[in-house]
Amino acid sequence: MKNSYLLLLLVSFLILSPGLGIKTGELAEAACMMSPIHLPNCSHEACVQSCVEKYGESINGGCIDNQTCCCRF
Repeated sequence: MKNSYLLLLLVSFLILSPGLGIKTGELAEAACMMSPIHLPNCSHEACVQSCVEKYGESINGGCIDNQTCCCRF
C-alpha cells in the first residue's frame, strides 16, 4: 500500500513539475516510432506523401505540429 502512494506521488511530481528540460515537441517526437520529418506547413496529405517517399509506407502518418510529420505513432 505504501509503495502505491509513493508511485502516485512520483507520477504526480513528474506531471506537475515544470522545467524538467522536456519541451512539448520533444514529448511528441518521443511518441513517434520513426524519426520525425521536418515539414513546414504540415498537412495530413503532405505528411502521408513524405512518409511514403521516405519509408515506402505510411501507417498512422500525421502532423505532430505545424512543422513536424510523424509516419508511425
